Amino acid sequence: MFLNRYSLALFGFVFVFLMVLGEPLFRLWVGPAIAAECMPLLPWIALGYTFGAAANQHSISALFGLAAHRLFNFSLIVEAAALAIGMTVFVPGRPLSFVAAWWAISLFLNRGLHPTWRVCRSLSTSFAGMLEQIYLRPLIVIGLVYGMAWTGARFFSIENWFSLGLAAVSFGVLYSALCVWLVLDREHRRLLWKMPMQFLKLQ
Repeated sequence: MFLNRYSLALFGFVFVFLMVLGEPLFRLWVGPAIAAECMPLLPWIALGYTFGAAANQHSISALFGLAAHRLFNFSLIVEAAALAIGMTVFVPGRPLSFVAAWWAISLFLNRGLHPTWRVCRSLSTSFAGMLEQIYLRPLIVIGLVYGMAWTGARFFSIENWFSLGLAAVSFGVLYSALCVWLVLDREHRRLLWKMPMQFLKLQ
């Protein structure tokens, strides 16, 4: 649970950065024309990776540790078949954002919620309780920083790499402070404070 929560928190900043500063990043990196084509895909890709794969990545490792991964492996074959059918039957003629959404939803359901549900079932623990422990605190931080970053981006124009980096550092410091305060478990936060002192003693 802790590993999944902290993984979501780490990727959460990337999600906020891409949602708020993705357009100027791609505009500076690959030019306005390509950036315009990338932006409709970006929200789906960021959502799928952050709230699907990152938030539940360690549940997959736990399944292997519990020797309960057989059905999950089978579900990957089903997922591949569903994606292939979707790409050949439903996707042609639709915008690329539909392709990204089809992929992101399958990623969130099968490689996100599914392995966590199987871990909870193997350990006879509450699936809803596990999801709350994983998602609630990082979502609060992501929501707060996203709101502040979105508001700030309305007032400050990103025209060069320096202003983009300055905005990223500002949001990153705020995001990190909130994660230490809200996301970290109390005991882990205490260990974090002790690390500099232990390092100084070793010196």
